[in-house]
Amino acid sequence: MTDNHGGLIVSTHIPKNGGNTFVDFLNKVYGSGVFLDYADMPLSLYYPLHHWLKAFKKPCLAPHIRCVHGHFLTGKYDHVSPPLRYVVWLRDPVERVLSHYYFWVRNPDHTNSTCRKFLRTDQTIESFLKIRRLRDVQSRYMNGRAVNDFDFVGVVEDFDRGLALYRKIFGIRQDVEVASLNVNHDRAQARYDVKEELRDLIRAANPRDVTLYMQGCSYYDDLLRAYGVS
Repeated sequence: MTDNHGGLIVSTHIPKNGGNTFVDFLNKVYGSGVFLDYADMPLSLYYPLHHWLKAFKKPCLAPHIRCVHGHFLTGKYDHVSPPLRYVVWLRDPVERVLSHYYFWVRNPDHTNSTCRKFLRTDQTIESFLKIRRLRDVQSRYMNGRAVNDFDFVGVVEDFDRGLALYRKIFGIRQDVEVASLNVNHDRAQARYDVKEELRDLIRAANPRDVTLYMQGCSYYDDLLRAYGVS
């Protein structure tokens, strides 16, 4: 929980956790100092091989880069000279899974082998949950790190206050307005309107993410208190 404003910010964008809205914020704060890294596809069926091959080529960053953000596992940039400042947003696992499911139904990613596997099913939420690489996605992206290993953990359900906390931790004084991007406009309310039985099914398929989210919310509350954000 350091309040040192220096160092490279490494922001792991877990799919469907508000990352596109957050990158709009980052771009407005850091400008050309933001490097977007979306090449890895950690949910792809072929990611283990891709990751093994990439391990022999460490990513290099230009000297002016202040923040890296994208779909990569936490730890990818550990080779960069310290200090590193780790950032992640977490989301209620049920809402995240439903958001991911509906997004792939509306906008299938044919470049992703896991999405192509899903498209070969009957495309129900039950079939989505049966695909192993789509379970406990938040825990996979955290890559074994504990929530208190991060300088900032935000909670998507409390996004505006989370941005206020981020500004406090990283010493950002300017007000930044951001638009909600990549949202499901067919959803009429904050939570998806599904039966409790389906929510229980999603929780059962994502037990690590359920625990992670509880830990993340607790740590987030600690950060709010520590930095005086109400």
